[in-house]
Amino acid sequence: TLRSFNFTFKLVGESQDEAEQARLIENTFRKFLYPSTESTDFLLKYPPFFKIEFLSKSGDEMKVNKFMPFIGYCYLLNMTTTFNESTNLFHSNGEPTEVSLSLTFQESKAMLRDDLYTSPDNYNSADYTNKRSGVTDLTSVIEGD
Repeated sequence: TLRSFNFTFKLVGESQDEAEQARLIENTFRKFLYPSTESTDFLLKYPPFFKIEFLSKSGDEMKVNKFMPFIGYCYLLNMTTTFNESTNLFHSNGEPTEVSLSLTFQESKAMLRDDLYTSPDNYNSADYTNKRSGVTDLTSVIEGD
């Protein structure tokens, strides 16, 4: 079974500029939810992968947060958007003051225990190996090579 992950975000724009950023974030996720066409409308190209990592800041350095799950490359499977969930206020240009996003991602391949946990140095370790398998060069996937 492919693992799936659901994330919910509430974007509250206190100004029109922030509301515009929320619109761009929502539209970007929506854009990459769908496949695109190849040379003909009968051939579809998979949407791009998402690389999801949980980071924590340690001084000036960002590190992977070992307390959060390791997630392999994912597709955005589903997206739900709710505008002004808790209020009926709009900015003067008509933009909503809040946008709620619910995103469901599904890993691109079924994970094995060895993909997540096995360390050649310590088989009994419960720490993630943080090995992303299946794709060696994400640039080639994004550019369609």
